Amino acid sequence: MPVKRQKSSLYLWQRGNGIFYIRGTHNGVDIGMHSTGTRDRQEAEAQLDQFVAGLDNPAPPDEVTLNAIIDGYLTDREAHGIADLDRQVFAAKQLRPFFGNLEPRMISNETLRRYARHRTVSNGTILRELRTLRAAMAWAAGEQWIQTPPKLRMPVTAPKPKDRWITKDEAARLISECKSPHMQCFVVLALTTAARTGAILDLTWDRVDLENGIIDYGEGRGNKRRASVPINDRAREALEMAAMVRRQGCPYVIQHRGKRIESIKAAFKRLTLRADLPDVTPHTLRHTAATWMAQGGAPMERIAQVLGDTVETVERVYAHHHPQFAKAAVAHLDF
Repeated sequence: MPVKRQKSSLYLWQRGNGIFYIRGTHNGVDIGMHSTGTRDRQEAEAQLDQFVAGLDNPAPPDEVTLNAIIDGYLTDREAHGIADLDRQVFAAKQLRPFFGNLEPRMISNETLRRYARHRTVSNGTILRELRTLRAAMAWAAGEQWIQTPPKLRMPVTAPKPKDRWITKDEAARLISECKSPHMQCFVVLALTTAARTGAILDLTWDRVDLENGIIDYGEGRGNKRRASVPINDRAREALEMAAMVRRQGCPYVIQHRGKRIESIKAAFKRLTLRADLPDVTPHTLRHTAATWMAQGGAPMERIAQVLGDTVETVERVYAHHHPQFAKAAVAHLDF
């Protein structure tokens, strides 16, 4: 008689000859009958455990090249809703021509150095691309496609973090150059709530409480935490204008002609050129909001709460803008 497995649709079935077989369904599909080749129940149980574990693992390709690994990695990332998928897809596009036909065992530190010389871009861009490569190989090792990922050193040093923030006069100039309500709303929300670009583009009207003056940006994904932020007068004005031109049927706050805006990059680049602020990016606005809060003397704990970051991170990045930071320290130097 069949020996059923608890919490599984697969079970062991022993034929008259004593051999155990694996039978049942997986995801509603009959898997047929697979012989364990043993009459020993303990060995058959072990094989059933291994069979179940292998069903949900992505099958390795015939040739485990970097192209195949990148494909598998991006598919897995998409299935898990990773926040920076677009950036990783772009990085993969740059990596494929150079690494795509290679196997992981063929990649050395010298290969990475040649890639760095091949890419005529900033060190920061090279590092982002090679970190995607490293993450893909680590994923392949985790899925048992390869034994262990190569232990490699990055061929370039990390650039110093940019401390570019805009003044309030520059912010006014940027807003004055906005040609559409949705772009103006984006810029104002970025400056008044310090939210990330993705959080603003994901924002739906059901999470905007104008009556109580709160925006709930949701829980975020991965390590990109989000916060609930009060709506100040400037943000309220922008939201009310966006609501006036809102087309029904689209739930997103940042929409154009009734359609959700997936990416703001191209439009924002045109905006910064019109405003003569070519070095400003959407992330600059979040950095600016945090800088303004620090310059205004807001407690680091409050800034961290608005940003959805840790206090340690905020202190490391923004403490030098805080008027009381150095003053409180040197006060102990009086004699």
